[in-house]
Amino acid sequence: MHRAKSFQDLSRGMKQKANVVVGLLVEPRLLLLDEPTSGLDYPSVVALRHLLDEYVEGGGTLVLSSHAPDVLHAYVRRIHLLEDGHLTEGEDADAFFAAHRFERFFEAREGDGVAGG
Repeated sequence: MHRAKSFQDLSRGMKQKANVVVGLLVEPRLLLLDEPTSGLDYPSVVALRHLLDEYVEGGGTLVLSSHAPDVLHAYVRRIHLLEDGHLTEGEDADAFFAAHRFERFFEAREGDGVAGG
């Protein structure tokens, strides 16, 4: 369906998916992702999570930047915030989520039977 399209003709979400897949094709030991869920619908976010699960289980290391850290919390051990152009000292992710009362996005959604995965 999308094979005949050039990259620039893809939707924002399809470009995001293609970028992640291309990044994983070379089987890197370190994967840097900037806003990996940006432009993705919920089923695509779930699919991305499963891809990243396999990547991490295979020994890969992720570095993520996000405005929605709760979405990919399963991969986060330390959180650094960019505040006024300065990077904060890393904070334990569980403590951060508890202190800021982030909803555990996938736990809540998948527990309710909403996820398609």
